[in-house]
Amino acid sequence: MLIPRGLTLAVLLLVGPTGPAWAQDSFLEEWAAASSLNPADVRFRVRLPEGKSSWYIGEMIPLHLEFSSSSPGKWLVFSSSGDHTGFLNGVDEFNIDPASGTSDPLDGLPSTTGVIGGVFSAPDPLGSEPVEIVQNLNPWVRFEQPGSYRLYVTSSRVCHAREPEGERHAPLCSPSEKTEVVSNVVSIDITAPPVGWARGQINASLEVLDNPDSEFEERGQAVRVLRFLETPEAADAMVSRLGKDHHQRYDLRLGILSSSHRVKVLPYMEARLISPDQPVTDQFVETLAYLFMLVHEPAPAPYPVDDPSQQEAWHAQAKARRDKELGKLDEYCAWLAKAVADKETHAAGVSRKALLDYARSQQHKSTPAWLNSVVAALRESFLSLSEDLQRDLLDNHWPQLAGAEMVPILRKRYNEPSTIQRDPSIHDLTLRHLYELSPEDGRERIISQIRHPTKRIEWETLAMLSDASLPELNDELASRLEGGENVTRFIVRYADGEITDRVKAAFEKRRVKDQENKYRRYGHPDCIAPLHYYFLRYAPEYATADLDRIFAAEAPPRPVCWDLFWPVRRLGESVASPALEKLAIKYVNNHGSVAIKKGAAEVLGRFGSAAAEKPLWEAMTYFHEWWKDRKDDLENSTQSGSLELGRAYRSALAQANGWVLDSDGLSKLRDLCVSDWGRGEVSEWLRRAQSPLTIDLSIRGSGDVSAQVAQYRLRSEATLLRKLKQFPQGTAFRWENRPGKGAPPKTRVIRDRVEETIRANGGSIVP
Repeated sequence: MLIPRGLTLAVLLLVGPTGPAWAQDSFLEEWAAASSLNPADVRFRVRLPEGKSSWYIGEMIPLHLEFSSSSPGKWLVFSSSGDHTGFLNGVDEFNIDPASGTSDPLDGLPSTTGVIGGVFSAPDPLGSEPVEIVQNLNPWVRFEQPGSYRLYVTSSRVCHAREPEGERHAPLCSPSEKTEVVSNVVSIDITAPPVGWARGQINASLEVLDNPDSEFEERGQAVRVLRFLETPEAADAMVSRLGKDHHQRYDLRLGILSSSHRVKVLPYMEARLISPDQPVTDQFVETLAYLFMLVHEPAPAPYPVDDPSQQEAWHAQAKARRDKELGKLDEYCAWLAKAVADKETHAAGVSRKALLDYARSQQHKSTPAWLNSVVAALRESFLSLSEDLQRDLLDNHWPQLAGAEMVPILRKRYNEPSTIQRDPSIHDLTLRHLYELSPEDGRERIISQIRHPTKRIEWETLAMLSDASLPELNDELASRLEGGENVTRFIVRYADGEITDRVKAAFEKRRVKDQENKYRRYGHPDCIAPLHYYFLRYAPEYATADLDRIFAAEAPPRPVCWDLFWPVRRLGESVASPALEKLAIKYVNNHGSVAIKKGAAEVLGRFGSAAAEKPLWEAMTYFHEWWKDRKDDLENSTQSGSLELGRAYRSALAQANGWVLDSDGLSKLRDLCVSDWGRGEVSEWLRRAQSPLTIDLSIRGSGDVSAQVAQYRLRSEATLLRKLKQFPQGTAFRWENRPGKGAPPKTRVIRDRVEETIRANGGSIVP
């Protein structure tokens, strides 16, 4: 039996020489013809485990895949392992004899055709020592009857090595540069398991899965045992674990869908959906809906690749099938919403989160009838949920949960301890959302954490106050700086000019000490330091003179020392000042260092006023004149950074925060680009800048807002609304996907603010 290449990922098997008992037959003739085409200096061999050639039906069959070559350095092999539905799909195919008694367990399941993504590891060079891959045969071949089987594998893992390019230090090849190789033939004996063997395997696996101290790999192995046992009891065990073992959900899902007992599993899974002790995840419901389709609908026909006349009909049938599956998904979610009130606390919390996941995926449709009650119940039970689930809800479902009802809940949660060491911490998420709903509560706690840090709070959260400065912290921050504590970012963000002299004295004293000790906490004397941006606001002459001195050196201690933008990437708009803009304009095209000019351009794009546009055009024009006759030299100048400098100039002009560059300006900018990369990038921006301008709004589960408007990427609601006000009157916009009635309340509020801002600015929104 040939398992089509499009339906298999690969294992490359086969061990052992062909024995004399194997007379010449069609299977061996096909193998001999195929293997005769192997490169003479490449060997592909599969070994079975030492001393074992017989397995029970449902037992895992490990294979040792070995690749070697007598021409070291000539060949490479991709040694990534994966499953039948992974990114190696189609790299290997299995040829099995006899065909009767075997099947492809994942035939017709999601993603068993084509490539669905993933990351190839770098290929390994082949030499005399074999490169070995250990892989289980079971995902690709299901043995349904006892007997003796022969098989060989055709693999496309091997490829010619080619010389590295650019900065690569190892030879590479792509999966498309493949050379097929054929393995040896191996014999595998399959026998019926003894009575009680499968039950013992299930019990041992569940013992591992029920032990919270089990290692990750041990748990994964236990789930795979259940997946391949092929008994109704094993399938039932996987159903019950699907909502509990998050990291093993891939194997659990495929094990359920590939079960040969689907007809029996479906009613059991429907019962588990509403069972009080069953946590139901979004994947549980999706798996159930797909299982229903597998049981009640015929499998989809293969895509008619070679018959275009049939492709439209195939797509129509696929859409009808998908619509029916989504309808069943709606029905199962309604079942779950009705039953969730009777579930145990943890199971109810997980199940309600699954319903939020589903509602979020349907946000362009009408709000599900059950959503408000689910949200209300999650708020009410929030403090009784596990910390992991609480954190997940705050990080991934905040737009749905946000509301005044959450304020007292967040206050209490903020005061409770945390045992999960993940970023952002639950205290950070709680504080961020508390500040959004109750600025006074959030402000009080943020200031307290700045003064006496007791919790793991991100800098971005501590810096999010709307206050331009916090004079009440001046003396404390200055004293801490004088005492050697690293509070430079807090001074840049919140101190005002009252403590300038104290900060300057501490800065100079520390720089001298750092130079003596070669310790650069506050900045090497010849490097830009965060405090320079504080001085640019409150002591501009001092800061400008010191930065002029730094930039006058023959070379920086390290390249980043001259990057005017690098220190401010996380400091935000609090660093902006007239002196910073003036300094950046001075150096954007007036220094021999690419690093200085690039950093200056990035500063002007991020913080510059409309006055910065003209000097940026002058810099871009000069750059064009310098390189216009040396395109190849520019594109090969990655070491000098000139290519990145060109990108900094065009990005600062086309994606500036301080002005809008229309299609005429983008056309002019494209004409000034020298590299193909630059022209292609600006052409894409120009395409996006055609009227009507598209708005693509995205709100993460944590509540963070981002948007794409024309060629602009906006990282917050404030920058989005500010940018919309910069477009000229009469500008027409359209939504890429307008958030509908099913969108979370916060999303609908921002949608309405966007539309109000456009109309107030004389713009319009078209379909």
